[in-house]
Amino acid sequence: MPGSEISIQTWLNPASHSLVFGLVVHNRHILTMAINSGLPATVISPSTRDALLATRVLPANITIGRYRLTGLAAEGQRLPDLEARVVPRLSRLGVNGMVGLDFLFHFEHVHFHVPTLRLILQNPTNGPLGP
Repeated sequence: MPGSEISIQTWLNPASHSLVFGLVVHNRHILTMAINSGLPATVISPSTRDALLATRVLPANITIGRYRLTGLAAEGQRLPDLEARVVPRLSRLGVNGMVGLDFLFHFEHVHFHVPTLRLILQNPTNGPLGP
């Protein structure tokens, strides 16, 4: 992924009033993930965690209440692994989860093209950034 650009189509989720995109996990699950730059870490709902555990695409806890999401992609483009916490209230928002700053910090440039609602993420040439 070094030196590459990822372009992801987003859409407005009327239930959560947020921008969302489809996050594919191990080519088996498509999660509706909201983008929340005010959130420090990625979160998923309990039902999403349970579905991922049931199909064995989610390894056991990293630490209590945290899980490592691997094999991630959006529109056929590989995305970095993420650590996710479980937050019960997400079920009411009509999303499977939310990506936060931990996701955005993997990229050197984050752009949003308003007319098309496309999220454009650019990697630095020397590898991913970290918080």
